[in-house]
Amino acid sequence: MALEDIDVQSFVQALGVPTQEALAVLEQIQREPAAWQLAFDLLGSDNVNCRFFGAHTLQTKIGRDWETLDKERRQALRHELIRVVVESSGGPQNVLSKVNQGLAMYALRTVPDEWENFLPTAMEAIRQRGRETGKSAGQAEMAIVELLTQFPEELNRTAIASAQHGRLVQDVRAAVPVVLEMLTGVACGTELWQAEADPVHSATWRTRAWRAVQQWLQFGVAGDGQFVGLLEVTLRRMHALAAQRAAGDATEEDEEEEAAAAVAEDMVGNVRMAAQIGRSVGMAAVEQLGQPWVRQAVAGSGEAAAAWAGVLAAFGETHAEFLVERAGADGRVDAYLQTMVGLTRMAGTAGVDEQVSAQALGVWYAIQEAAEGAPSAAVVGVLGDVAQGLVAKSAFPEATAWAAAGREGRERFHAFRREAGDGLLNAYYVLRGALVGALADEATQRMEELALNAWQDAEAALFALRSVGEAAAADAASAVEGVGEAAAHDSPAASATHLSRFFTVEMIGSRFVSVLQTPASGERAVQWGVSTTKAAVVALVGAYAEWWRVQPQMLPAAVACVASALAQPPLVQPAAAALRRICDACRAPLIAVANDLAALARDVAAADVPPREQQRVVEAVAEVVAAVPPAALPPTLAPLAAALAESVAVAAACVDALILEERPNAVAVLADRLRLVEALARGLQPPDDVEARAMAGDVDALAALTLAAQCYAAPALRECRTALLVALRRVSLTEITLLECVLAVVASATRRGPHALAFAFADAVALIDAGWDGCWDPRWDGRLDSRWDERCPPLLRSVAQLATVFAEPAAWHDAPPDAPRVLATLVARAVEVTCSGLMFEAVAATAACERQPLVCEGLLELGARVVLPRPVLLAEVPHACMAQLCALTTHALAVPNRLALRPAALFASTLTRLAATAAPTDLLRVLWTEFAAAWLRATLVAIGDTHPRSLLPALAELLFAFVRHHTADTRRCLADLLAVPDFPSPHADEAAKRQLLKLLATRSLVRAKAAVADFSARCRNLDAP
Repeated sequence: MALEDIDVQSFVQALGVPTQEALAVLEQIQREPAAWQLAFDLLGSDNVNCRFFGAHTLQTKIGRDWETLDKERRQALRHELIRVVVESSGGPQNVLSKVNQGLAMYALRTVPDEWENFLPTAMEAIRQRGRETGKSAGQAEMAIVELLTQFPEELNRTAIASAQHGRLVQDVRAAVPVVLEMLTGVACGTELWQAEADPVHSATWRTRAWRAVQQWLQFGVAGDGQFVGLLEVTLRRMHALAAQRAAGDATEEDEEEEAAAAVAEDMVGNVRMAAQIGRSVGMAAVEQLGQPWVRQAVAGSGEAAAAWAGVLAAFGETHAEFLVERAGADGRVDAYLQTMVGLTRMAGTAGVDEQVSAQALGVWYAIQEAAEGAPSAAVVGVLGDVAQGLVAKSAFPEATAWAAAGREGRERFHAFRREAGDGLLNAYYVLRGALVGALADEATQRMEELALNAWQDAEAALFALRSVGEAAAADAASAVEGVGEAAAHDSPAASATHLSRFFTVEMIGSRFVSVLQTPASGERAVQWGVSTTKAAVVALVGAYAEWWRVQPQMLPAAVACVASALAQPPLVQPAAAALRRICDACRAPLIAVANDLAALARDVAAADVPPREQQRVVEAVAEVVAAVPPAALPPTLAPLAAALAESVAVAAACVDALILEERPNAVAVLADRLRLVEALARGLQPPDDVEARAMAGDVDALAALTLAAQCYAAPALRECRTALLVALRRVSLTEITLLECVLAVVASATRRGPHALAFAFADAVALIDAGWDGCWDPRWDGRLDSRWDERCPPLLRSVAQLATVFAEPAAWHDAPPDAPRVLATLVARAVEVTCSGLMFEAVAATAACERQPLVCEGLLELGARVVLPRPVLLAEVPHACMAQLCALTTHALAVPNRLALRPAALFASTLTRLAATAAPTDLLRVLWTEFAAAWLRATLVAIGDTHPRSLLPALAELLFAFVRHHTADTRRCLADLLAVPDFPSPHADEAAKRQLLKLLATRSLVRAKAAVADFSARCRNLDAP
């Protein structure tokens, strides 16, 4: 359809919501050469649709058909654009925006080569054209504001060649003072503007002017004076708008105030200007922000606080050092800090006030960092006020208000509580013991006043003390152990004094236990209060785990609190977390009560407790039991053996249910029980350090392991082991979840030292073999299951663990003499299945490695860390299997993925090192001779072009291994590879190649890495690092 065949004006004028067909016609019209003139014709129409389509067509033609214009026509187009911009001022906003977008696009293609001093000349041309055509000065300013709004947006979204972009930005930056002066004149309401525009219209355009100012700040403000002056003007305008709102006549100015606030926030938060002229900016900002009217406005309403919070917070976060330096010496700074305290303490429940208060918390974090070394009395006082306010703000509201807040409001409140806790911790790092004392006193008083219908303040006090718990407990513990500071009021030693005064037998054994034993019954509000306070008590006990470590006389009471909570379903989750923290921190002191802990683990394992929490409790107790000396072990094993027997029985029942298909959730229950068995297994093994020392020949450690082995031979544990093995043999390992759980149990019991659940070597091999069987699809002969890639990583880890333990004889192993051969068969099967899967995944081996980096990582880690370092195992692995690993290494080196490349580089460098001392006919030497050239080629390609430079260290280590262990062969091979033109990159010249060969001969790995990094930079045409 030709353009002359269409009545474009009638067609466009009739469009309401354009259809796809209409849009296709419009696009065709815009492609016509005559559309240049058509755009201006449509802009002269009285119809808004026609004018908008004309403006859009003009913008499209400039963007798409610019190259069709010669220089003379481009000059004429500039004048036409100025004309239509002026004519569109005062008209529909969408048309004015579109024509200014067209003018902005024109500028991006001509400035500065064809249009120097763009902005001042464009602004003056618009004003001159407005005067010539009878437009008012205000309408001309409208057009300029719109141009200054659209130009930065177009610049940011348009791709421009770097050379032109630099010249363009330089031209634009030169005009920034003029631009900002014009925009702030409009934004702040000049007499001309106020006289010619009605109030609603002027507020709208003042808002647009502020938003334009915000965009222009990205270009930087030349001169300290202008930046500070603009900031002062902006803050004064915010003052005027706040006064209008306070007088009740500013409804249409709300958006204007938000826009001005956004400008002020960007300016006071400008990190670059803070570094350059921070003192000047700080003085100018605090002159306004420290005024009494700011504090009064913020305290007066949530709307005012929301409007000012961003500006106040940005100033404090960016200029914290300025504030700390002048606090107590400058009344305006002190007034600002008190304003921020007021924002932090603003009353409110799950609404805007929490959001406003949360913004203030970042200021206190910045001030804490700036003042942590030597805070002044003024800063200490302010942070004390902040902490007091945060405790009050952390209190839950009354039940009716909480219910009315709704789900979203409650989530906001919880989010604020978390941030308030962080704020209290920040204050602690400055106030130290003084804050702990204040919080402990507050908590003591509130616990004395605690009542079922008035619990919020007590819970908030416990929450506050918990928030600083980890840091305060660690400091206090260090002081007790003699490595803390002197007992000044704000020192860690003072924290210890306050904690000793708060955590008494009466507080823990009476008040805490009394709270935990209070029934959560009656009205819903009472139930809510009781359960929330109980959770706070349990969390507090867990937070001070480090304190219980140095107060062993209080440890039984703390554990009793947690144990009491574990018996209450709503408290199981926080109680399990608290027990884990206590067991981790207090392992040595808890050995004395290991029997009680083991009984607790047994009870939890048998109770109706969520599986995840059961596992967490058992894991925590197992860490303590594992540290029990073997001589004291027998009484502790009994409850664990009972728990283990119960879990194994449940697991066996689940296996039966699976086989008979009687329970739909049997898989999930069985998986949970196997995880619990695996957690229990951690407590049925000697400590790692004892095992390591025994393997190194330590006589005492060896005796301890012998005694532990005798304990693990108890009939109850032997029966558990037999029952577990029978159950595991019957589990179908086609389910990924069950496979992972079974392999985890096998891995936990596969150790070089004795273990209560240690399986016979043949049984462990059989279970892993069954896992490999599950990789094949039973419906198709020789075809892998669709989820083979999920099975391989845990199976490969299990093979590695088994080979690490059983490849060499040990005192507690029952491995047969042919264990290396059996393990080699298992390794060969792992290689066969994994490589078959990779080929099943993709025809190209490199693509397969790229798709399955985790599989490659597992297999190559097995080869590099397990097979190669063990000659007795390596001797049994078939040659073809090792060749497959070497070939896989070649492909993995070509994959720009850390998971695949690093184990490949490790395998290649390990084999390279071992081959250096091997005989010429040895398998390692044969493999290195066969694959070394391919590895070197892949490494050079990766260094030169294809791989992220973050992977260069691993590649450099591989090259270094080649050069160090096979110097002559490597240099010859490298010389042959680098003699190929444009290899590994067209940018790699002869000088760079010679330098690489020279520096790789060094004996220093650091210098070799530097040489590789330099060569890589040259290959990529980058500056050398």
